[in-house]
Amino acid sequence: MSEKKKKDECGCGHDHGVEDMQTIVMTNDDGTEMEFDILGTLEHKAKKYIALLPRNFMVYEYKDKGEGMELIDIEDEKIMEEIGTKFEAMLCCEEETE
Repeated sequence: MSEKKKKDECGCGHDHGVEDMQTIVMTNDDGTEMEFDILGTLEHKAKKYIALLPRNFMVYEYKDKGEGMELIDIEDEKIMEEIGTKFEAMLCCEEETE
């Protein structure tokens, strides 16, 4: 299933220089829906391919582990909403200054 949507999802009122873009919604085995921007399609050796970019970013808690990090799922819905809002505001403002 695909649909056209305007890319102003962060709610700041700007379109961030992106025109209308085709999107597709896919349902995971657990019933969770994820929306993707369609970057493009092409054919190669008689097969069709599609490049998708997730519309929603993923947020994790993390802990430094020497040269790497450990990602930890955020189980508290209130914390997830608060952190998501902060990241949206941060990303929206960064794009405005570029």
